[in-house]
Amino acid sequence: MTLRLLFNPTRCIGCFACEVACKQEHALERGIRWIRVERKEILEDDKKPMLHFNLKVCEHCDDPPCLPVCPSEAIIRRPDGIVLIDREQCTGCEQCIEACPFEAIVYDPDLEIASKCDLCLDRLAHNLDPNCVTHCQGEAILIFRDR
Repeated sequence: MTLRLLFNPTRCIGCFACEVACKQEHALERGIRWIRVERKEILEDDKKPMLHFNLKVCEHCDDPPCLPVCPSEAIIRRPDGIVLIDREQCTGCEQCIEACPFEAIVYDPDLEIASKCDLCLDRLAHNLDPNCVTHCQGEAILIFRDR
């Protein structure tokens, strides 16, 4: 089974509840966000202003570009598809941050390591959805389980 998040931008209401839920679940320090809602204002063809939202979060790639660039081999891809950074092995070199095309890996200056979404492993172990999914008011974020 492969796990990943799915995002439907047409359902996102821009409430940022996913960001708050993630920060609370993982006790992330100020400035550290493993999930980010990006807001973009555009003018439609009829010149009416519209808001569009995009989600920046780890895609738990099938072939993660962050994995081979890590000199300390701190990044692993589990059989269920979840890509993790081992905090004990990470040296904070930031090469994975540069390699990630989704801007989903962040540097924690207090711990001097890279960190990212782990799909709420503790919650998954108890058959619960990731906290961002649970708290998404518009049901724009879903957990996908490919069997």
